[in-house]
Amino acid sequence: MLVGILAIAAIVLAVWLQKRKTSHTLHDNWQALVTGLEGLVKKLEDGVPAGLVQTMLKKGEVAIDSVPTKLLEYRSTGSSYQGGSQGVSIHIAKGLSYRVGANRGQLVRNPDALSVIDSGDATFTNQRVVFGGQAQTREWAFDKLVDFNSGDNGTQVMISVSNRQKVSGLNAESVFHVQPGVLLEVAVAYANGGKKAALEVARGYLEQYRALEPKRPN
Repeated sequence: MLVGILAIAAIVLAVWLQKRKTSHTLHDNWQALVTGLEGLVKKLEDGVPAGLVQTMLKKGEVAIDSVPTKLLEYRSTGSSYQGGSQGVSIHIAKGLSYRVGANRGQLVRNPDALSVIDSGDATFTNQRVVFGGQAQTREWAFDKLVDFNSGDNGTQVMISVSNRQKVSGLNAESVFHVQPGVLLEVAVAYANGGKKAALEVARGYLEQYRALEPKRPN
């Protein structure tokens, strides 16, 4: 009986510890996002600290932030052989048969799949987004911007520009930075409406995240 009670107590304790760990993680992640947004507002108000942005800025270009990201692009997944058939073998005589209905089929290219191409830093300015990775560089200029689409919480953003045939994008490397989808929205607001518009978007996100504070662990 005592063994059974101890076993149940151990299970209850394990569940409680797991819930406590989960609540700690949720609150830590929330705090990291809020801190990042507070930092973004400060950068917009006072300017980006020296050394944060490695990208060479153009005349009139204002740096907003730089965060670690992954570069996403659609790439080929190869080809598949389809439509081939061995047909039917018809027995004619001893040791002799004839195959009918056979065809060789054809090689068909598989649909492109969204893939991680490289990891590096994405710099957001009032004119463009620049990705610099270990092997790849990309630029999305706002004067060629067609559309962009952010995933949940802005962790992933896909960007369409007129000078590139395929859509490409960025995915967050960490929850401890402002997400690329949020930064792109702020940057586009800066491009269209100046610093005031960018601050309005950033402060709006900050207020929303502050209101979503998860329950603190006991």
